[in-house]
Amino acid sequence: MSFYNIILTLIFLSITILFGWRKNKIVFIVALFITILSVVFNKPIRNIGIFSTVNEINITGNHLPFISSKWQDSSLVHSNHPVRIGMVDDFMISYKPYQKSKSEILKLLGNPDYNEELKEWDLVYWLGDEDALFGVSSMWFVIEFDSNGVVSEYRTIRL
Repeated sequence: MSFYNIILTLIFLSITILFGWRKNKIVFIVALFITILSVVFNKPIRNIGIFSTVNEINITGNHLPFISSKWQDSSLVHSNHPVRIGMVDDFMISYKPYQKSKSEILKLLGNPDYNEELKEWDLVYWLGDEDALFGVSSMWFVIEFDSNGVVSEYRTIRL
């Protein structure tokens, strides 16, 4: 069981004790349901939508150093263990994309991918699929440029 599971399980159980299962059965049932699911599937509770953040650092725990050639290698990107999902944290920390030009980013990350749901972003890179509590989430790295052509925003997004 992950650290998040333990902490959130204790929080949910505390809520049920404070409210008492007889006073508020819905709170008790929801807390018990989430606790059981997290234990049975051994998945972090934080992957439930209300606990996930849009701009997460360490999204997978699979740390890999960012290596541009491996990031751009389609055989590694579309494998059973895609490398990008493990490299994105190192890229964001080591290369600090803010204020980098589009050409600098393209040189490091290569040609972007496309996703209809993310078309408002200037560059979109598929990171890989991540197991979530209720199925699989697709992870993406997105970048926005300002009017001067430098990075103004970037983040990881779970779809």
